[in-house]
Amino acid sequence: GGIEMFGLDRTATIGDVTYSGVGYAVDKYNVDLVSAEMITKVEEAKENIVKGRISIPTE
Repeated sequence: GGIEMFGLDRTATIGDVTYSGVGYAVDKYNVDLVSAEMITKVEEAKENIVKGRISIPTE
């Protein structure tokens, strides 16, 4: 167990899918519930997390 830090600005590619340290999913189950404004706000938060402007607690 424990906490491991990998860096939020890095990505990992497995097959055809690229993963990053910060993300979310929009799929057929929630696409009708997520507005363009919501996505814009989440993308802004994501960028601020990756750049270290928002600190995420690790515990």
